[in-house]
Amino acid sequence: MNKKEFLDVMERRLSVLEAQEREDMLSEYEQHIELKMKSGMSEQEAIEDFGDIDSLIAEILEAYHIDPSYKGVQKKGAAEGIGKKASGVFSKSKQSLSNFMEQQKEKQEQRMEQKREEDKEKPSRWKRPEGVFESGRGSETAKAVGRKTADIIKKILIFCIKVLLVLVMLPAVAATLFSLFGFGVLVILLLQGYPLVGATLVMLGCILGFGAFSLFVLTFITSRWSKRKDVEA
Repeated sequence: MNKKEFLDVMERRLSVLEAQEREDMLSEYEQHIELKMKSGMSEQEAIEDFGDIDSLIAEILEAYHIDPSYKGVQKKGAAEGIGKKASGVFSKSKQSLSNFMEQQKEKQEQRMEQKREEDKEKPSRWKRPEGVFESGRGSETAKAVGRKTADIIKKILIFCIKVLLVLVMLPAVAATLFSLFGFGVLVILLLQGYPLVGATLVMLGCILGFGAFSLFVLTFITSRWSKRKDVEA
């Protein structure tokens, strides 16, 4: 049963009431249904929440002291009693509606207050955490860490270059020593009359070449080391 059918049945079954009282009663129940639907009930659930419609209508008629044989002709005193009863029922319904609306308003305010509290507890997206970047300390710390990291990388790179140069220099030193030994042997043979002038000159060139290269590498390493010490001092 939907709202229209419910109200039509009530209007038909309460036709014994005066038109104004009947309209007020129907309007009251219509508001009750709408409020229940706003609170989350479906239309059918809101209507079923009133209970059996026959029992509901019987209670309303009982409140008006009306039975099925009512024809609208009663004594003045009875009419006044019915009016008072009707007024009491209407007042109770109105009070019930007022209480229900007040409860819904309080629930809505509680939900809004809870949401405001949750929003306060959430950190703002653009708000800087307190104590992190106060007076530029955080920025200075980050720069210091960056400089320290760069220095460490630079030291590692220089160490690797030196190791590579040493590895390159060792064969050159060995070749220089071997050439020097060979040059001495060739000089002795040359003095003994062997025609080894060309080989002797080649060996001398090897000595000068490998020796110069070894000396260059050694000078480069020592000069870089000395310069670094001066900077640190």
